[in-house]
Amino acid sequence: MDNIFYFYRDFYESLIKNKSNMVTSIDDYDWYNNVYEGIYKWSHIEHYKTDKVQVLHIVTMPKAISGKPIFGLDVVAINGKITMVCADFTPTVEEYSNPHPFKNSRQLPDWADFFSSDLLLTTPEDQDHAKEILEYYGEKLKEYLHALENEDKIVEPVRVLESQNRYINNQRKNNKTFKALAANIGKTKAGKFIKEILFPEVSLDPREKEIQKIFDYGKSLRQETKTEHTLAERTDLSYNLITGNVSELHYRYYLQLYYNAFKFFKEKSKVCEEIFNYLEKDFHECKAQELEIHPELQKYLDYLQNNPEKYKGHIYTMGLGFCYGGKMIAKNLKFPKSHLENLPDRVAFEIRKETYGCRAENVKESFNWIYKIYTKINTI
Repeated sequence: MDNIFYFYRDFYESLIKNKSNMVTSIDDYDWYNNVYEGIYKWSHIEHYKTDKVQVLHIVTMPKAISGKPIFGLDVVAINGKITMVCADFTPTVEEYSNPHPFKNSRQLPDWADFFSSDLLLTTPEDQDHAKEILEYYGEKLKEYLHALENEDKIVEPVRVLESQNRYINNQRKNNKTFKALAANIGKTKAGKFIKEILFPEVSLDPREKEIQKIFDYGKSLRQETKTEHTLAERTDLSYNLITGNVSELHYRYYLQLYYNAFKFFKEKSKVCEEIFNYLEKDFHECKAQELEIHPELQKYLDYLQNNPEKYKGHIYTMGLGFCYGGKMIAKNLKFPKSHLENLPDRVAFEIRKETYGCRAENVKESFNWIYKIYTKINTI
């Protein structure tokens, strides 16, 4: 039995250690505890062993800018027999599905209703069954760590933090863990271990705090420009784009607007240059270059040319429109739409970062220009 715990402890730890830049060995307690930091916020590996009980416990907590789930694994043996394996990828702010091929044979405790619907909670039939489960989740952990390492999206840190601390606070409600530890090391030390090592409260690091400032500023901008935003998104052209009923001619004029605007922006913005590459593809596939520049668009381009100090507000409005409203448009649109559906997830944050500090009146101007141009296009 010991061989299973030592083997899989080392196996899982090798995967986590490979993605780490720092390790802390917890020496205040008389059993195995290592805490790693790296591409995740922290990953704790515990191997607890007495004459009667043996526990392997692993939790990997993603950074608060990640939308990825929390990985947790517990293996418990009593008197030399594995009585429980619990494993889950518990979502934070994004949907996450990880169905497993095993049968749940244990009932979920009342305090544990925060896990995902794909939670594994079972008593293995024998050691071979336990090994099969641990091999499976070892492969899933590899995939998970690879996803963390190649994260292509930055999520609002405070939202993730709330979910992570909800996970922590719910885990602390497991009285079985407390009682087992208290019987061995006393109530005071057991409580301290649970709160400080096993399930510590999660907080934002300095980088995450800076990123949160960017999201907070975006929230204030949305509130200040709500009226203008609503006006622009309720034009007939907006409605026809979202429902997929836009005519080919109107869509070509729509592309003409964004192609020419981002042709201007890309000279001043790295993220706009990336967006422009997608726009350019759609622009030429739809042969929008064959259209004469719409008079209202020309007025807008002249405005941009003469007011370069205001471009950040316009990039904010138009760029985030692709990242969010564009996803809705792409669902029903039958024309080329690379700029709406193929933009990497990280682009939304890059726009926020580049336009941080832009003035609300410039964002309002941008929405008003969009409203005027959309209205004019739809009368053709």
